[in-house]
Amino acid sequence: MDDAEHVFFKCDRWLRQRLEEVTPEHIIPCMLKRGRNWDVASDFVNQVQSTRENEERERQRNQIVH
Repeated sequence: MDDAEHVFFKCDRWLRQRLEEVTPEHIIPCMLKRGRNWDVASDFVNQVQSTRENEERERQRNQIVH
């Protein structure tokens, strides 16, 4: 199961969207440094969440059909 820490910091699937290595130790200071950094992190989380929700809905539809 993917928890938030795995998705945000480790998962190779989202590597391209992360653009750089992110660690739990520096994410909050980085986000607070500039408003744009906050927006980038927020956009990443929203993108991942939306994608995962869409995939889950598709998985559920496929289970109903089959």
